[in-house]
Amino acid sequence: MKKVIAPLFLLISALAFSVNAAADEAGTYCMYKDIKSTYQHITEEDTLIRMPYHVYVPQNYDKSKKYPIVVILHGAGERGYDNQVHVNNTFLFNMASMYHERYPAIIILPQCPADGWWSGIYTDCVMRIVDDVKSKYSADDDRLYITGYSMGGGGTWDIGVRYADRVAA
Repeated sequence: MKKVIAPLFLLISALAFSVNAAADEAGTYCMYKDIKSTYQHITEEDTLIRMPYHVYVPQNYDKSKKYPIVVILHGAGERGYDNQVHVNNTFLFNMASMYHERYPAIIILPQCPADGWWSGIYTDCVMRIVDDVKSKYSADDDRLYITGYSMGGGGTWDIGVRYADRVAA
């Protein structure tokens, strides 16, 4: 199954720019239940980091099944604390949700703080969000997929290198 999903997300990433216009014309394909939340972390230096995020679970979620987790990291223009701008502008989510029946997954869309960057403590927070989501939903430990565009592409590399033992693709 890993051999099928990893190339699928590479293909989605490669085609996303051309298909984004079609997705916008047709509307959002989302067939997921949206759960909004905010992760809070206090660093060793006593700095509070707030990271809002959305979790999407399939409408027909079945806790007896194990679902892959797909984390989609946005670009620099969607940073902030409103937990909305990164969702409104995420063509990768539209692409993933187009295949919701064929490839059901738990999708996480975190929002990097306004002054942050997808690296270091912020990608550590993303992985803590993944752990929290895994504790609440039936997730397959062997199928964690990270993707992103622009600044999110950098975060994808950061997580892939630093958490290589946890990430499938």
